[in-house]
Amino acid sequence: MGRFILKRLGVMALTALCLTFAVFVLTNLHASLEKLAKNQVNTRMTDEQVELWLGNNGYGEPLLWRYGEWLGIAPGWTGTAENGKPTGRCVQPNVRPEETRRFCGVLQGHFGFSTVFHQPVGGIIAERVALTGWLMLWVMVVMVPMALVVGVLAGMREGSRLDRGLSIFSITSTATPEYVSGVVLIAVFASTSFVSGALSTTARHLSSTSFNSVMSVAVPTYPRNSPSDEKTCTRLLLRSAT
Repeated sequence: MGRFILKRLGVMALTALCLTFAVFVLTNLHASLEKLAKNQVNTRMTDEQVELWLGNNGYGEPLLWRYGEWLGIAPGWTGTAENGKPTGRCVQPNVRPEETRRFCGVLQGHFGFSTVFHQPVGGIIAERVALTGWLMLWVMVVMVPMALVVGVLAGMREGSRLDRGLSIFSITSTATPEYVSGVVLIAVFASTSFVSGALSTTARHLSSTSFNSVMSVAVPTYPRNSPSDEKTCTRLLLRSAT
């Protein structure tokens, strides 16, 4: 059992290593780095200026070395800014250069700085993970009781049309990818027409119910066999009004 768990953990680590390396290579292509430099500085930069910016920001190192820096198994790059202050991957604003760590990668809990959101990547991931946790919680709250009800109903009427219908619904919902069902549900329940239609139907129902209740109080009805002469009807209306 222990060997099996270690084997599965090793496969998971190797898979994560291969996937992260593939993504790292794709995001560090020269065209992507050139676009990054122009977005950070100026879109009208020359090729020489782009190469100078990439070299001053640690992108001039070989790809495998930069991947090692990202993982935290290679020392982070260091340099000097135009104002003479030291710069580097591990340099912190309020930390003295002699106290700066040499290794600061994923293994050390440092995921880098986002050039899109302009904040540390670790905080962005933590926020997204928290939102994902809440989403998973409410999915469990909704799906577990629904699954129990469907299972009980299918088991009580085994082989019936209800059982077959629930089985088809379960298989279809399970086989449909989440990104497809999510888009469909968003298009149906979050659309303006659906919301406006539901609100208008509710408003009409409430308005008709309120109108009927008010009219039933203001103008009461009487059974068919009640006196129909003019004096009796007038007396009953006056009594209901007072």
